[in-house]
Amino acid sequence: MHDGGQSSWVLVTPLFCQQTACTVFACLQQVPLAHPFANLDGSDNIISFKTRRYNEQPLVIRGPGAGAEVTAAGVFGDLLHVIKMLGMP
Repeated sequence: MHDGGQSSWVLVTPLFCQQTACTVFACLQQVPLAHPFANLDGSDNIISFKTRRYNEQPLVIRGPGAGAEVTAAGVFGDLLHVIKMLGMP
């Protein structure tokens, strides 16, 4: 869909978890600009719960993420842990 030459959709990569099937998967999904997932800023995180109670209007929680520096430090720490576990110098 296009509106005045500008797209009215955006591509996001949500992670889905289906309790009944015990599966988790991610995919590229097209959502309208009005969708909460389409309007994140910077390192914001968002989660949406669609349940029996929140079926027609899912419960959405949004907030700041850790940021690039904290995320990089965490990944680096994880790599050091793996290296130690493998017995590498």
